[in-house]
Amino acid sequence: MISSLIGAFLFAAIPLFAVTYLLIGWAIKSGKIGDFQDRKGFEAAVKTMREERKKQKKDKSAKATLKNENLFTRKWFDFGGGFYGLMALITYAYIEIIEVFQFIGKLMDLSIAKILSNLGFDILVAFIINSIMNLVNAFIWFIYWKNEFDLNHIWIWIIMAYLGYLAGAKMARDKPEHYQTVMTKVDEVKSRTRDTFNPPT
Repeated sequence: MISSLIGAFLFAAIPLFAVTYLLIGWAIKSGKIGDFQDRKGFEAAVKTMREERKKQKKDKSAKATLKNENLFTRKWFDFGGGFYGLMALITYAYIEIIEVFQFIGKLMDLSIAKILSNLGFDILVAFIINSIMNLVNAFIWFIYWKNEFDLNHIWIWIIMAYLGYLAGAKMARDKPEHYQTVMTKVDEVKSRTRDTFNPPT
């Protein structure tokens, strides 16, 4: 039990806190989400934002505004929004990233001739089936994570993840200046990275 609590805090609560903090911080800063005072208020604000987005998707003249949405936010709502949707999105992203690295590893073990010989209709069908299975696993994330890491006391992990989610939202709401500081640092890192790979000529 103690080991599950520690593991859930480190690998569920903290990651969900960070992701939610950045996500809700962006939503507040961009005016996508209204003010909230407590957990119920936060859930109501997320629900309102989700409903507003649905209206925009139906209105052709408002669809252009959706293009300016943060990619992560857009995918979050595609998975339903809220805590469940965020967990589904994180699960889906995790599966996809792992599979990309596995795919690259397999390619490195194959010759060009073998790669070309494997291209065809079969690989397309396999890709489509795999994509569907990844979506299914994302929506049943509570089962996926339990099986992926053979977790004991899965309810502890879910509770810790949810607490991290609520804490991240509260921090984003109470400390908007911290979010701006984080984003400024991120922009600085991006700028330095661009300068490194694209030096002035």
